[in-house]
Amino acid sequence: MAKAPSTFSDVTVLKYKKGEQIIKQGDFGIFIFIILTGRVEVFRESQDADVVPGTMGPGDIFGEMVFLTKGVEVRSASARALEDTELEVWHPDDLSKKYEKIAPVLNTMINLVLRRLLRMHRLLDKLAPKSRDTERPRRARRPQRKPGVTTGKM
Repeated sequence: MAKAPSTFSDVTVLKYKKGEQIIKQGDFGIFIFIILTGRVEVFRESQDADVVPGTMGPGDIFGEMVFLTKGVEVRSASARALEDTELEVWHPDDLSKKYEKIAPVLNTMINLVLRRLLRMHRLLDKLAPKSRDTERPRRARRPQRKPGVTTGKM
């Protein structure tokens, strides 16, 4: 998919090297990204392995969920560069002005689909193994002492 020229007033282009993380699941964020060059892997972190719902290329957008939820949800997935990648970064203020101009019926449809998608994410989170970051650390067990045996230096 070819990228259309940006219509935003203040555009920033970021460059990522192969393997670099772009966004992290569970973090708060406000920016939306469009891929100019390269490929990006979007993944959800779980205890056993990363679940990869998709790979994106030039013209694809990610980070939009934070915009659509108006920043009340944290990032639902992480993203990393699969190769050297250039991204155009959109600030939500620019996009909000354009979003407010869409027809009310389209806004209602977008919000309906968004609620369904967020419900699906919550369901998947319940079914998936717990994330490495949210798992409670286990307490180290003390070694059992045998009666009559002392430990320590004399």
